[in-house]
Amino acid sequence: MKFEKIIKELDEIFPKPKVIEAVWARKSKGWGVVLYAIIEEPSAQHPHFTEIAIEFLQGFGADLRMAMRLVPPWPEVEEARELGGLIEKKLGIPYFHNLTDEPEEDSMRWWELEAQNKDI
Repeated sequence: MKFEKIIKELDEIFPKPKVIEAVWARKSKGWGVVLYAIIEEPSAQHPHFTEIAIEFLQGFGADLRMAMRLVPPWPEVEEARELGGLIEKKLGIPYFHNLTDEPEEDSMRWWELEAQNKDI
């Protein structure tokens, strides 16, 4: 069900996303993983790219899991990997997975890696 919703949403994005990226994010109920579609269009986040949130993945227990040391690996990481792989296979949009097994705020973004590789 979630996969079909994401595919429908991706079909409506123009221009076609260059990549799907998974990023740790903190929302009102705690940490989770955001799946972003990255399009080639300037934005406040980046001079060449725009991120469009397509899904927020959060397992049961939110930040309480950290205090109780119930996890890692966090199930959202595995779910992101699975969804990203399915998207890549179905739509041919590359999936960038730079998530650690535990939440962190400063992981390298796809566009930072892209800039290193192409001197953007």
